[in-house]
Amino acid sequence: MTTNLGDISTNHAALLGLISIYVSGLAFVVASILFVVQGWRVHWGWGLANLFIPPCAIAFSILYPKEAAKPLIVLGIGLALFFGVHYYFNFRSA
Repeated sequence: MTTNLGDISTNHAALLGLISIYVSGLAFVVASILFVVQGWRVHWGWGLANLFIPPCAIAFSILYPKEAAKPLIVLGIGLALFFGVHYYFNFRSA
């Protein structure tokens, strides 16, 4: 008895999209870790706030823009990649 697996060819665009989503997710995780680290460098309270209350990163970015520059750059790269892939696949499906 044999099993027919059908067409197992790879859709390269879908594979690229999946890899891009994983890379942007990794960028989000790295940015949140950087926010926590930079928060600890400023004050232990900011470190705890950035660790347990993620929206505090917005206030931290406004009050300490120099310290929050690197995490914001990493976050921006992740967002650009995520929305770029989202736009590409929505444009292709239309």
